[in-house]
Amino acid sequence: MVECPPGDPESLIFGESAPVTTHIVKYSHHPDGEAHFSQDGKVFTRVRRKAVPLNAAEGHLFTVMVQGLHRFEDVTQIDTGTAKRGIVSMPVSDGRIEALKFVGRLFSSSCFARQLQKPKMESPFLPLILPDGRRLVGIVLATKLTQRNHRYLLVLSVEPIGRITTDTDLSVWLMGGFDHPDIAFDHSRPTSFLIMMYPELGDIDELVSSVGSIDRLVAPLK
Repeated sequence: MVECPPGDPESLIFGESAPVTTHIVKYSHHPDGEAHFSQDGKVFTRVRRKAVPLNAAEGHLFTVMVQGLHRFEDVTQIDTGTAKRGIVSMPVSDGRIEALKFVGRLFSSSCFARQLQKPKMESPFLPLILPDGRRLVGIVLATKLTQRNHRYLLVLSVEPIGRITTDTDLSVWLMGGFDHPDIAFDHSRPTSFLIMMYPELGDIDELVSSVGSIDRLVAPLK
């Protein structure tokens, strides 16, 4: 967990509550705002916090950064979507990509409609204009979340970025579990969020002794 005390928005407290795990974990953000990392039967669900309820979220929900794309397998013909998993081909440049940043933004259908520049959409992909003026391509994904007859939509965007770290060729970061924007962007109030970083380059046994582990059975990585 990363804590942001009131005052300087760049004064972050990181690592004081950052247990390690030897398992692949799942990140969840439930409609009531409960956000956590878990994996049934393998880890304790201890890295968690009460974040913004989804029906109160409008905008940035999570960010995932991935470095080392050559370490991932290509999609094949047998990789088909299921009722619980969909496959989306996101548009990126054909040149060399050091890392990618995926950003998920949640909007109610009414808020989303107000931001559309065109009244009709002929494709699930749409252009996004960020506050700094940059233009990205995003895809609109339906959710089961509804509130006052408005369905919520997840807008997922991707953009190439520079290297996340020079310590390793493979790196995956996830940030989520944020407070309501009224709290997160009010620098006079404390806020915090969840973060996951993979892989851990330090000595696992030493880290387990110093910061602990959420593994149900702690075993050092080989």
